[in-house]
Amino acid sequence: MRERGIMFCNQCGTRNDEGNRFCTNCGAPIIAPEDNGTTQVAAAAPAPTHTPPAAPTSPVPHAAPTAAVPAPSPARRRRMPWLIAIIAAVTAVALCAAFLTYRAEIWGGRSLPDVAQVVAEVSDGTNVDEHTRVRAKQVIQVLRAHGLTGKLVHEFSGQPSGTFLGYAGALAGQRVPAGSTVNVRVSDGPGVPKGTVGKQVGDVADSLASMGVRVQYKQVAVSNPSKYQDGEIVATSPADGRPLPDGQTSDGIYIGVAGDVDGMPIDILGMESDQAIDLLESQGYTVTLTPRFSSRDYLGKISGSVPGPGSALTPGQSVTLYYGADADDTMTVLTTYDFDTGYRMANGDLSVLAGQYCKSDDDAEDCVTLEPTGKYFNAQDQTAVRIAGHDDPLLPYTYSQDISGMLVEPPSGDVTYTDKDDLPMGNHLLLQDWGMFELYAGMGLPSCGADTFIGDIGSYCDNGTLRTYDPSTVDDFPQSTGVTYTMRDFLVYFPVNSDLDALKSSGYFDTDALDDADVQDPVDPDRPFILVRDPSLYDETSIPVDLRQANPFAPSNRQGKNSLVPMKPAISNDTVYYLVEQAEPDWNTLPDADVPASDDADDADGKNGSDTDDGDAADAASLRIFKGIAGDYGFSSGAGGWGTTMTVNADGTFDGYYSDSELGDTGAGYPNGSLHESRFSCRFASAIENGDGMDGGRSAGHAGVADHRQRQ
Repeated sequence: MRERGIMFCNQCGTRNDEGNRFCTNCGAPIIAPEDNGTTQVAAAAPAPTHTPPAAPTSPVPHAAPTAAVPAPSPARRRRMPWLIAIIAAVTAVALCAAFLTYRAEIWGGRSLPDVAQVVAEVSDGTNVDEHTRVRAKQVIQVLRAHGLTGKLVHEFSGQPSGTFLGYAGALAGQRVPAGSTVNVRVSDGPGVPKGTVGKQVGDVADSLASMGVRVQYKQVAVSNPSKYQDGEIVATSPADGRPLPDGQTSDGIYIGVAGDVDGMPIDILGMESDQAIDLLESQGYTVTLTPRFSSRDYLGKISGSVPGPGSALTPGQSVTLYYGADADDTMTVLTTYDFDTGYRMANGDLSVLAGQYCKSDDDAEDCVTLEPTGKYFNAQDQTAVRIAGHDDPLLPYTYSQDISGMLVEPPSGDVTYTDKDDLPMGNHLLLQDWGMFELYAGMGLPSCGADTFIGDIGSYCDNGTLRTYDPSTVDDFPQSTGVTYTMRDFLVYFPVNSDLDALKSSGYFDTDALDDADVQDPVDPDRPFILVRDPSLYDETSIPVDLRQANPFAPSNRQGKNSLVPMKPAISNDTVYYLVEQAEPDWNTLPDADVPASDDADDADGKNGSDTDDGDAADAASLRIFKGIAGDYGFSSGAGGWGTTMTVNADGTFDGYYSDSELGDTGAGYPNGSLHESRFSCRFASAIENGDGMDGGRSAGHAGVADHRQRQ
């Protein structure tokens, strides 16, 4: 009940002054009724009572008062639905915005694009559709547009080189944090996966079958077959971890399995020279020991052989063993000594340098192959090397009309050259005793277009075109025009233990190239490597010939001066190519290995496992004949214009070399001539004995022309 200025508690009835919000007696909230000008009863006040006090007992806690909760007013009831609706709408908008911004990848990371998305977004000018394989570089481009960084992870596969194979450790559509680095799998084409050697054939057969090329399994000769597990892989071609070269796709991949084969054991690699010689001579083979540059692991030990380690051999066959050589052996490898004349010349057999040289990183395609070839003016002398795919031989000496251009030591008693610095090769690296040496095309001669130009009587250069004439029919010899000094193939070979510091401090390298190399990783000193000159780093690569000036693109020695331009690039782990050391047998001499067929994929020719078919294996009678005729053969025309040399093996396989020369015009070097040459290999399927007692092959099985070239 309330009177003017007075209120009573609804809970205990105690009188309270108007304005009190809580009862002064019990603490309960005081709710004032609406005031319409009249006295109203808020609640019936209880009648006062006087209850006698109870006997003293333990204290009883006072119960907490209960507040009186009024019913919501009509106005509040009307506002409640609107509040709920507004809250629901705001929540819906927030959820929608969150969903849309997530879809837009404003937050929550970035989605890895799938192939369809890459096809839709590529903008490098490539016409990509559903029938074209997406390339890894296109995926890198799309990832960059999405705020991600792509890193290529190379692997071999049956897909063309450069094809996108997927993501490593992630799936297309998966969310990754913005700015992440994503591993992009890229195909390097078919090849031998790293780590194949040492595994069992059954562990890698499916992977190899998926490469989309022919896979041939062969038994390889080992010194003691009991040391190896059945089916253990001991050799591959291409080498372990390397791609299949474009020119070998028809042969495919070779896998060598340890077998009981009479021949050059593949584990002869790393043997001490004396031990290896004793092993082979005890089996009746004739052995020649020759130095060849090798990694530090093989120095002084067997680093290779001819035929290659693992090859089958015929009884009494002559073989060559290579022992590992370093910079101290450079003169031994590259030079010969004529005891009759006392001349030491740089005309050693460079074919020992042949092989594959690759960058140290995982880019399987960044390699240079050196292959044996004929020398200038003597194509039959296969003791030079060239870069595979190029025509020009690489030699370590300069041109001269006598042997002086090849001399590396002054002849005894010679009055013209009293010191090696006076020799035409005096400024060549070979004579600096640092271990490394140059190999270059053209022997320092000028060029007429793409041809090496000597300028002797009977030939002239007509604005870059080499022409000939008959000197007996003209009164005035034609004058040459368009003759240039042109930058051609040029490399420096570094055996192990070469003095790199001496070369760097000599001024041989361009200063800026040295600065670039200094911030890159240093070279691996335990492996031989080559450094190839890069013409793209030079402003000038061809200049008109000035007879007063030596060729600036090849080493020279005029009054002690070397006009060679500084080398670019300089040596670093990023710029050099390391020798790939591998044990590769002569695969054609080896019997097939029994390999379980793959369930997942077929070979490129429709067969699994071994390449053997019923027509490949020669019968016992044929093998007897093959063993009887095994050896080296040759025939040529009376004038020597064409000829063939061929080696027949005891299993019926054979290989050889054919050449046919068209000498062209008369004159020194026979300008405008051509040479057709071919290397071939084949297998006789069977042999019969003729009535006159001569043996002959009746038919041929698998034949392959390994290389055919025409050179002008």
